[in-house]
Amino acid sequence: MRFSIALSALGVFSAVSSAFAAPVDQAASGKRLISLSETETKWLTEEEIFALYRERKHFIDITDADDTASFARLDDSAITAVPIGPNKQSIVTPLISAISEDSMQQWLTTLTQFHTRYYKSTTGKQASDYIFNQASDKATAANQANKGLNVTVTKFTHSWTQYSIIARVAAANTAQAADPVVVLSSHMDSINSNNPTSGRAPGADDDGSGSVTIFETYRILLENNIVPNVPIEFHWYAAEEAGLLGSQAVVKSFTAAGRKVAGTLQLDMTGYTPKGKQAIVGIATDYVNAPLSKYLQSLAKAYCAIPWGNVKCGYGCSDHASWTKAGFPATFAFESSFSDSSPYIHTDKDTLATVSYAHMKEFTKLAIGFAVELSLNTTP
Repeated sequence: MRFSIALSALGVFSAVSSAFAAPVDQAASGKRLISLSETETKWLTEEEIFALYRERKHFIDITDADDTASFARLDDSAITAVPIGPNKQSIVTPLISAISEDSMQQWLTTLTQFHTRYYKSTTGKQASDYIFNQASDKATAANQANKGLNVTVTKFTHSWTQYSIIARVAAANTAQAADPVVVLSSHMDSINSNNPTSGRAPGADDDGSGSVTIFETYRILLENNIVPNVPIEFHWYAAEEAGLLGSQAVVKSFTAAGRKVAGTLQLDMTGYTPKGKQAIVGIATDYVNAPLSKYLQSLAKAYCAIPWGNVKCGYGCSDHASWTKAGFPATFAFESSFSDSSPYIHTDKDTLATVSYAHMKEFTKLAIGFAVELSLNTTP
């Protein structure tokens, strides 16, 4: 039996569409059109947006959404199906044993040494360069091994300094544009809410932890020559903290090109565990595709050593919202309930000392399971 993905009606996002015909003088004055909920939008100055950071309010910057088409429901040709549960344990289980906490620590240590990964900063771009170079080195090694993989790493540039990164893992005989794809994602930028442009923002948990989780997954798949039926893409987004700007741009490019997606998994904050409470793999229940999230629950039960739990994320809390808003099937995994999540994010105290590599390992198990199971059970 298979669950057919029934893409949710996206009417909840339609309330913002009337604001797209933005007064020219608002944009010309440097204001941005900010969506604060499904029904509320405001033109805000940069300083007013910074205030949202300090208040830890979620928002989506929709200034560059040029018309309502990007919010339209996809037609049935874009709908794929989700397997009922895991059936590739013989492949996934040995891969899980290859997870290296030492490797994750080394990678994340370097990433957090950038003063800030703020999307408009020089060091934010340097962080992009670091991830791009690391991903490219792994791609080169995999391609040179000549064991059936075709791996590419691409810079997805934006109007701001930092760029997003897309690493694509496909079978060597797969056309480069072949769809559908499986997407695993995180965001690479960080921010200090008290001094957004230049304050120290190591971002170990937010979202260095998610970034290293998908990089470790990428490393393991390549080094073990996992050849997918459909391509797997790993996305590191710029400017998530600025209102999901990077992921919105990437998703917009998918929509414009008529791309198909089997499923996307966003990993944003996978490193913190609350003291004195049971560690969990949090799986979001809002602003996600329900069948895909149910599938993720089955993968967590099969491959993780800690229980999974339902969590609510809220409006625009991470990049999966960009996919959901555009009609693509998306799910989201998080370190805990939101009330128990790291109190150190968006400050200079979001350091390596606050994260657990053992906890990140559980999310890496989940990511490996998602990538392998969904890519091998999806028909090109």
